[in-house]
Amino acid sequence: MMMMVPLIISSMALSILGTKQGENKRMIVLTIVLVVTFSSFTTIFGTSLMMIIKPGTIDSPSKNATDNYQGYINPQIGTSQDETIYDVFMNLIPDNIIAATFTTHYTALVAVDPDNLSLGYKKVPERAFKTNMLGLCVFSLILGFAVKQLDTKADTIHRLLVETQAVVLGYINPQIGTSQDETIYNVFMNLIPDNIIDATFTTHYTALVAVDPDNLSLGYKKVPERAFKTNMLGLCVFSLILGFAVKQLDTKADTIHRLLVETQAVVTNIISSLISVAYFTAYLEYTILIELIETRFTALSFALG
Repeated sequence: MMMMVPLIISSMALSILGTKQGENKRMIVLTIVLVVTFSSFTTIFGTSLMMIIKPGTIDSPSKNATDNYQGYINPQIGTSQDETIYDVFMNLIPDNIIAATFTTHYTALVAVDPDNLSLGYKKVPERAFKTNMLGLCVFSLILGFAVKQLDTKADTIHRLLVETQAVVLGYINPQIGTSQDETIYNVFMNLIPDNIIDATFTTHYTALVAVDPDNLSLGYKKVPERAFKTNMLGLCVFSLILGFAVKQLDTKADTIHRLLVETQAVVTNIISSLISVAYFTAYLEYTILIELIETRFTALSFALG
């Protein structure tokens, strides 16, 4: 999160700085409208489900059932998060950008009397130790808009945002600006490997490489690469095709059939041996530990007389 927060702030602010003059206001308005709309929808949807399902409600509970039920209540008796539209607006524009980096406002439901939950709950404003992504995004957009409006008067802040983004990207990936972009194309490239030996050790992927590592604002280009990671998808497809081919050839592929059977037997035997060694090692450690405890206990008993 220490990397993601500065990356989000710098990237979103620079995205505003890279737009045309007339597009800023429209982008901010659309962003806020979308965020508020979707956040309100999720809140209303979750509240509706809670009202319909009524989790935790017991139909005609007896005294014993109630007592047993209360024994399973969370140690923080009666406290839960109740995300409402009020919380959305409270998180939308944080009063403290530093606090928004580490905490999120929410409304907690606290039991009036923890020993008697039948008295109901009261709502208390609280802060959870969770990054307020909504507030950070809105702050970043407003910051970008302000820096763009000030133009040359905010060159220092502009350079600081550019350098922050470059430093974070450089820290996240030593190959500055390179990341894996798993697409449908990559899936098909890995589905039927052109070389079964390569598929055992490498996986095809599309890398996003900066056009100019010293100037990330120029964008990225896609380059086909191979990662040192087993292509399990290709190996599974190859194994199925191999099994189908051997079955179709029948007696003509007896050697390959025997080779597969013997390979499976050898590998299974090796795995069983390794498991046995692991069990034996654990048993020895357990025996030594028990003897050590008994020795210490005997010495302690002797010392105490």
